Amino acid sequence: MKKIITWIIPLLANILLIIMIHWLNHYTIIFGFHINISGILVIFSSLYLKFYYQGLVVNLFTFGFYYAHYEMDALNLMILYATTQHTFLYYFRKKISDGNRTKLITLGITTTILITFLLGTIQIDLTNPRHYLMIVINLLINIAFVAGLIPWFFRIQKHTYEFFELPFLGTTLIEKDEST
Repeated sequence: MKKIITWIIPLLANILLIIMIHWLNHYTIIFGFHINISGILVIFSSLYLKFYYQGLVVNLFTFGFYYAHYEMDALNLMILYATTQHTFLYYFRKKISDGNRTKLITLGITTTILITFLLGTIQIDLTNPRHYLMIVINLLINIAFVAGLIPWFFRIQKHTYEFFELPFLGTTLIEKDEST
């Protein structure tokens, strides 16, 4: 039972975060920008779950749920991206998850930049120069949002693991900087 809960907690946390961001995007679209949190969704399950039957499944379900409203080409591309990003993070997680919160935020920002440009080039007509400005403005807003959301999101998942009395492999990531 604990093995099932181990990967269901990040999946439910990702889905809850997706629902909250969709709700927020409903109101921010008036101002012409869209918050994209895909970089956050792939990090936790890649760094702290087992590769195939936990982490990859969580990432594929999460990206399938998050990008289900896009065209099929974008969904296929994002699932390919999620698989690639998961594999990369999984195999380099010992170097990444050494307890440095700055590395996590940098990782989240980097994945957000990649996804924003990836989706921006798929969804926007690149012959119009104004669309490049829109991509850059969205990118700056997303970077600020992701940098503030990563510590909170990881802390919520840590407390959920503690509530169910499950071992949390990422304890050092949160407890190094409890001042925030």
